[in-house]
Amino acid sequence: MAKFDEILTPATNMASRLVSAQLRRQAPVKTGALKRSVHVKADRQGDIVIFTADYLGYGVYTDLGTGPYATPEEQRGPWNPSPGKGTGGIKPRFWNSIEEAIWESITEIYYKAYEQAIDKSIEDSLNKIK
Repeated sequence: MAKFDEILTPATNMASRLVSAQLRRQAPVKTGALKRSVHVKADRQGDIVIFTADYLGYGVYTDLGTGPYATPEEQRGPWNPSPGKGTGGIKPRFWNSIEEAIWESITEIYYKAYEQAIDKSIEDSLNKIK
């Protein structure tokens, strides 16, 4: 398993950077503080990777909206860079939504990493037989 970790850890770091870059591109920019505060952590638990984004507290309000526009996480929509001005609340931008192309890139990163890890494992096993 240590050899898998040697190969999968860099893949996890790369995936985390992809998610972080997209969220920073999508974060609302008035002062730039929210964009600069975005940090993404990827936690790999076996075959499952969980991405957790951390940012300034008000970011959740610009993401999911407030008042009559408040949207539950389960009803998250695609990124909306220009939601318009709300009346009695903030319209959601869903800036924490990740586009399908990023998920496809992450899948490809892991596919290649697993392939490399399996090849390395087979190579090591064959070297032990020799």
